[in-house]
Amino acid sequence: MVFDKRTESELSIYAINGAIKESFKLEENRIDINMGNYLPGIYLIQFKTKNQLITQKIIKQ
Repeated sequence: MVFDKRTESELSIYAINGAIKESFKLEENRIDINMGNYLPGIYLIQFKTKNQLITQKIIKQ
């Protein structure tokens, strides 16, 4: 995921039941997330800035 680093932003990963798995304050314009330790299932990745909120569904097999 690439984003505009001029604004304060945060990326969070949630299990499908709403439990937060990880949260990151983003200081670079790119982030690599290792989901190798996550169990198979559906996760939600939420990207939040002052002006927008983007949520993506991820399926880990």
